[in-house]
Amino acid sequence: MDLKLERALTVPRFSRDTPPNHILMANNGDMKRGKLLAFNGQAIQFDSKLQRSSVPMDRVARVVNVSKPEIHPDKSVLPDDAFKVQVCVKLTDGSILVFDPLEVRDDKLLGRSPIYGAVSVPIESIEYLYFGEQAKFFKDAFEEWVVRPAKEPASGGNP
Repeated sequence: MDLKLERALTVPRFSRDTPPNHILMANNGDMKRGKLLAFNGQAIQFDSKLQRSSVPMDRVARVVNVSKPEIHPDKSVLPDDAFKVQVCVKLTDGSILVFDPLEVRDDKLLGRSPIYGAVSVPIESIEYLYFGEQAKFFKDAFEEWVVRPAKEPASGGNP
């Protein structure tokens, strides 16, 4: 893992109780920790360090969900929807979305994403549609992107 990514995934001690949910990566390689609030065809609304910003879509390479998955000991390891088929949609602008497809209606592929919520993709904007293992490949590419706390400073006896 490169140093820049390692730094972005390390949560500072003062933010330990409220770690970021997402990493926004710009086309130039810059990264920002925070929370994805919304997006449309023109911009992404992103909250970082309690400051809301609007980032033009043409400057964004990707937004990755880096929150730790919550596993409750009293629940099954496999969720009820573990066997649902996910699709990976590559759009004509180069964007990639991975989500659970629900239906096609009014020339749009509708679905649900654990990151974005309800998804509606116009059919004419789809360049490629991947299923099964190919869709899983895109999802797994960022599987290791999980935030972790910063190390506690070493305290030596006397100053």
